[in-house]
Amino acid sequence: MTRLELSTRIQSRLDRYDTTTVTEILQMITEVIRTIEQTYPLAYLKKSQESVLTASNAIYTLPATLIYHHPYDLLLEATALDETYSFLVKTSDSLFNQQFTDINTIGTPEYWRITGGTVANEIQLYPVHSTARTLKIGNGFYYTAAFTADGDNTWLTSYYPDLVVEGVCAKMFRHYGEMEKALDAGGMYQIHLNGSSEMGVLGLLQTERKTKRSGRILRIKTFDDMPLSVAKRQKNYGA
Repeated sequence: MTRLELSTRIQSRLDRYDTTTVTEILQMITEVIRTIEQTYPLAYLKKSQESVLTASNAIYTLPATLIYHHPYDLLLEATALDETYSFLVKTSDSLFNQQFTDINTIGTPEYWRITGGTVANEIQLYPVHSTARTLKIGNGFYYTAAFTADGDNTWLTSYYPDLVVEGVCAKMFRHYGEMEKALDAGGMYQIHLNGSSEMGVLGLLQTERKTKRSGRILRIKTFDDMPLSVAKRQKNYGA
């Protein structure tokens, strides 16, 4: 369902068609989608992305669209010919400062930490690479682009339009003080999110659980969880 189709349907539910309401609806559509993407690591948001690390520069800015609190891995190109990669081990600030007193040491990066940033998070690598390398952000989750045109849509609005509609209606009804309608819309939002056998609705999260691979879950630990030598072995790509 496109942005225009969503907006038209929500206007009809609200029985409000003025310009101010339409503007608020468009803002709320993006807001509801962002809330869902921030809360749940959904399969359609997942991808890997590569970038070139500049030689002798230990600081790298992560993509602003990367959802930082969802899982992701950093991998460094080991050999260009065979395109092999090795995991970088994430460390806390305290361990980074304790273990790596000379942050300008030149070598092959093996560790990283988040250092913050203004628009997007920055990371610091150690040791500092002397030659340009390819950095891969593996299995990260990224925000979809905000709606900017009436014909725009996303995987979420195409396959779960009712989820977005009910989420926006719950917010809008609450905004206009129609609390009973807001509660009803909020209840329908939860049904389209979690599913309901009684109503015959397969929710978004139900579908996600069905598509996830079953089996033993392995957690790749960080420098904070185990000795350095063990962490390095566990971070070998493909191990």
